[in-house]
Amino acid sequence: MQSLIPVVMSGIIAVYALVVAVLIAGNMRPPPEMQYSVFNGFLHLACGLSVGLTGLAAGYAIGIVGDSVRVAHYSGQTVTLAQTLTLH
Repeated sequence: MQSLIPVVMSGIIAVYALVVAVLIAGNMRPPPEMQYSVFNGFLHLACGLSVGLTGLAAGYAIGIVGDSVRVAHYSGQTVTLAQTLTLH
């Protein structure tokens, strides 16, 4: 059961990325209604990159901690409270 926690946490991070993608797509209009300036383009690029790189870093960290908890759990060692709280 503890091995599924990192998978669920990674899914939650992916949902955050989908929300930002919907917000960015909702801000775009066809060309006659709204001019898409260079500023808006860089703003949307920065939003996408920040969410994407944050998701990548968080997923990597969840994977490292999840793997260490899995190894500790199956080898019979005690799992520390800090490791458990990091995954929850």
